[in-house]
Amino acid sequence: MPSESHPSVRAVFSVAFLSVYSVVSSVVAQSVDIDDVSIATNQVVVRWNAETGKAYEVESTLAVAGPWTARGSSIADATNMSWSETDMLSASQRFYRLWASNIVRQVQLDEVQSWAYNIQFVNTTQQWNELVGTHFDMYVLEPVVTEAGEESFPIDVLIQSIRDYNIAQHNKNPIVLAYVDIGQAESWRWYWQSGWGLDDPPWIVVEDPDGWTDNYPVAYWYDQWQDIVIYGTNGNSHVNVTLNEGFDGIYLDWVEAFADDDAIALEAIWYDGDEGFDDWTNTNGFNKLTDDIFPGWTDEVLGYLEPMKGRFPIFCCEYAQDYAGGTNATYVYTVRAATNGFIPYCTRRSLQRLSTTPYPAGYVPVDY
Repeated sequence: MPSESHPSVRAVFSVAFLSVYSVVSSVVAQSVDIDDVSIATNQVVVRWNAETGKAYEVESTLAVAGPWTARGSSIADATNMSWSETDMLSASQRFYRLWASNIVRQVQLDEVQSWAYNIQFVNTTQQWNELVGTHFDMYVLEPVVTEAGEESFPIDVLIQSIRDYNIAQHNKNPIVLAYVDIGQAESWRWYWQSGWGLDDPPWIVVEDPDGWTDNYPVAYWYDQWQDIVIYGTNGNSHVNVTLNEGFDGIYLDWVEAFADDDAIALEAIWYDGDEGFDDWTNTNGFNKLTDDIFPGWTDEVLGYLEPMKGRFPIFCCEYAQDYAGGTNATYVYTVRAATNGFIPYCTRRSLQRLSTTPYPAGYVPVDY
């Protein structure tokens, strides 16, 4: 069931959480005061006031080789402690976090370092088993229960299972968002009525410009469509049904105009796929330069994003993989997204699985 965005649009999403940490020098601390951070050649030393009887965990926000990749480092029963890392490279370019390991922290949008985007086959045993046992900071998932015939799918149990694993293993409660295509009607959803089609009802205005079947861009200002998506019709609304299942918020696709957004996500800034929308194994579903498909797209999008940098988080989903000796995904993680300050996720066009080629930057330890 095609239900993802296209290079001609962008997605925005909103989650309301209160930030609970503050930045001191190059360290983020929760419930502790950072006394001193000193960075010398191949060594960083962090000193803090620890609360007696509590255990603390030090972690890096980036994937690096060496001792920082091992989580669960803790120190207890001390009033003033220090932590040092040796044999490191480019220490001055790294950022570190210090958490009280017995406090479950709610992930904030502005601290997300890794995220996953999975909007097909979420209702399968394979995907259930793959998602539970991961520790991304943020998940964007197909809600499933808005699909005709899938109203009883236990998406709430899946969401809670993801949370339970993260809380038990990593002391964090991740952000879990529901994918909602707010600008297109989809014929497999609960609201679709027999006989509907192009121009009937009148707010179904055109067939999908990218060739997706059963997807119809709508005139979103029509009351009937707004009732379906937001306000409610026949006792339901697309947004309410998803939020009632335990999602933290919604990831809105096919949004062309918006205001007061908390974050923005773009797909295929650099890499796309021209096939494989429903086939994870199709090698044409990734590593295609977006500019070869949509000439001028990359520069146009980067130009739009430039004034947004620093105002709110910018996420990007690139259809890139390290494949057949190439390292496109690694280059996105380490250079393209990193130099722009974007939070990247590299995957394949079908969005049916979680990518492991490679694992996302900073996703340590590997557990799926």
